[in-house]
Amino acid sequence: QRKPRTYLETLDLSQLELIAVISGSKGNWAMVRDSKGVGHVIQKGTPIGMNSGTVYAVTDREVIVREEYKDFRGTVQYKDIAKKLPSVE
Repeated sequence: QRKPRTYLETLDLSQLELIAVISGSKGNWAMVRDSKGVGHVIQKGTPIGMNSGTVYAVTDREVIVREEYKDFRGTVQYKDIAKKLPSVE
């Protein structure tokens, strides 16, 4: 277990809310808001979450965070967590 290097790595994913996605010619960016109401800009490859997660993909409606973990045999496994934009209703 390594030390968190950024503020986003000290937060649980449940504390973050996806509030915006920006599509551009150099790739997609997203903004998440933490429990204090502070916004953070993220993109593919951004380290995020307490379980050594990284932003795996940013689509037009969601951000997928891939976390790496070891199963009971010690084999490295991956778990994808999707953070979706709130639906407008």
